[in-house]
Amino acid sequence: MLGTSALDLYYYESSSSNRIKTFNKTLDKVLGGGIILGKGILELCGIPGSGKTNLCKQLSLNVQIPTSIGGIDRNTLYIDSEGSFSILRLKEMANSLVEKFYHKLDNDERRTFTVNKLIEGVIYLRIFDLNELKNIVENLEMICKQKNLGLIIIDSISMLIRTCNLSNRTYKLKMQDYIANKLVLVSKKMELAVIVTNHMTFKSLSGELENQLDSSKKIEPSLGSSWNSLISSRFILRPIKTYIENSVIFITNSESDTTPFQDGIIEYVGDY
Repeated sequence: MLGTSALDLYYYESSSSNRIKTFNKTLDKVLGGGIILGKGILELCGIPGSGKTNLCKQLSLNVQIPTSIGGIDRNTLYIDSEGSFSILRLKEMANSLVEKFYHKLDNDERRTFTVNKLIEGVIYLRIFDLNELKNIVENLEMICKQKNLGLIIIDSISMLIRTCNLSNRTYKLKMQDYIANKLVLVSKKMELAVIVTNHMTFKSLSGELENQLDSSKKIEPSLGSSWNSLISSRFILRPIKTYIENSVIFITNSESDTTPFQDGIIEYVGDY
């Protein structure tokens, strides 16, 4: 195996056609220009209500934007392990997306870039344990080809891993590594994005894990160092209430660049 030259890798990652854009300028900047395809696992972390699922839903639609206006025109596999997926919210987002880009499309594109088509382009799977996820990832290449996937979302990965065979840590870590490596392989081979959501855990000074809602302790992504080595990038979301009672979400990357957004991924303008 000869590998890829660093120059080819640079050109690939610099190309605007090789990423899923949020079309929020400041958010895309923090994301490195958008979600780069073929880069392995991108993790979104945050406490409940921090906007992880909403951001995932928005990206599940944005991946379907036509190439003529900066999209990649592919579909999404949305794997839900928590039962928090709302089709009504997805429809609202799809309607907003159509309204935003309708005037930029030609007549043929307008006939296919509709709310119903966008919803149809999100293939939804509800799963309950890590074995189900293992069965899915073992067939991902075939699914990707059949469904023209550009994005795979697992919301959330931590729910599945933390509840997997609690009495056998070795088995859990083995399953975690196997699934993550399969996801990375598919991401690179099929040139698509993989996004997983993760919870936050509070840790005491003694290093013991504490309840997620105990804000007096140090907060950090769950699953620990064994999981950290399997992901390619991490973004942390945190919600803040503004003086006008709108929830603003702040997203921070590994370089500590931060940007606020709200209502899906609308750019936030105001004091914070």
